[in-house]
Amino acid sequence: MKKYYVLGLMLTIFYVSLSLNAEDKKENARKIDVGVLSDPKFKMDWYLKRSEQYLAKLLAAGMSAEKVNADIFLPQNKDKREQYKRIAVFYYYLFSPEMYSGMEDYVKNGGLLITNSYMNSLDMNGNYVYDKNIDKEIDGANRLHGIDSYAAVQLQDITPKIECPLTKGLEKGQAIKCPFGMSETKGAGATVVIAGTAFRGNGQIPVKEMPVVAFKQMGNGAIIYLGPPDHAALFKNCFSNEVLEWLTNN
Repeated sequence: MKKYYVLGLMLTIFYVSLSLNAEDKKENARKIDVGVLSDPKFKMDWYLKRSEQYLAKLLAAGMSAEKVNADIFLPQNKDKREQYKRIAVFYYYLFSPEMYSGMEDYVKNGGLLITNSYMNSLDMNGNYVYDKNIDKEIDGANRLHGIDSYAAVQLQDITPKIECPLTKGLEKGQAIKCPFGMSETKGAGATVVIAGTAFRGNGQIPVKEMPVVAFKQMGNGAIIYLGPPDHAALFKNCFSNEVLEWLTNN
């Protein structure tokens, strides 16, 4: 009888320990609102400057935000990236296969990745520079965020297609002027919530029903494609707590 009592006591202690460890992990996870990719190893000064501007906007809005580099998506930095509720990747497009896998892992585990990146290039030798004869292109239909994007266009207007936290403050079906530049896009698996009309460089033939804001859910999290991050209302919506609660398990 005593033997069973001791066994039962040991099992109770074991399960209580598991529960406390789970609670401890939950308590320590995702305490930082946003990590903004700003990595000097990418030799693109203009992109770095823009990332600094977006970081400043988030800090001015009262969010806990800080710089992260691309290595945060590598396997050895999994615990570090799990501290962030959101990670923003603006303009960078060249990542190693391991980094893309890390992005997918982050999202599936409940993270929110917000980006306007092409996500079209594989850095096969991990040197942070596009090497024409070594690195590879990712087909538009296989981009991680579900958006096929390429050359730059100029938006004329945008129209919300779905009523949701990403379109808060905008009327569904109502076109509004939106004089911002972004990539020309096509849907490739993402759910489009805002579409737009844009013009290519020649300014003659409009590109209609082009994805401007979209999301793709994966596991417990999601990736948001934000075409023009300089649009104040769209930027604010993408980083809102309502969107975070809507698209992730945070």
